[in-house]
Amino acid sequence: MMMKNCIVLIAVGLFVGTGIVFGAEEEKTKIPKFLEGSDAKTVEEFEKILSKSGDLTDKQIDEAIDAWAEKQSAGIKTKYIEFRDELKKYQETSEAAHKASIAKFTADAKSADEKLSAVANNPAFSAKEKGQKLEEIISKLPKNVQEEIEKAMKEGS
Repeated sequence: MMMKNCIVLIAVGLFVGTGIVFGAEEEKTKIPKFLEGSDAKTVEEFEKILSKSGDLTDKQIDEAIDAWAEKQSAGIKTKYIEFRDELKKYQETSEAAHKASIAKFTADAKSADEKLSAVANNPAFSAKEKGQKLEEIISKLPKNVQEEIEKAMKEGS
């Protein structure tokens, strides 16, 4: 469950620049922090998992990443565990910020947020399906509601 949001966000590129997933230097090459200093083959193996993650559910992605991590060196495993812990803290902070934002939302934005959250938290959808459904919901929202949600997202990051 901890990796769920991370992998989905990695896959859609929403975490670039936060410093949580990518180190400042690796931001350009999009290498997760736990792969810093790894050889090209190891990075390639990880990227291969991500490239195939679009049709997988969050649980399947978590399992694939965990299985990959188990086969890695002790150094990478340690960095990966540290990464998961850091991600969990980030998710807790993000959830608190999300709740604070919702409290300030208009009724329309609250309704939209409920729909978006239902899709994002649905374990049955693949990463690709979530992306498509979220995009579909957002594209149908009135411009002012889109802007309200976007502003809250920017303030929370």
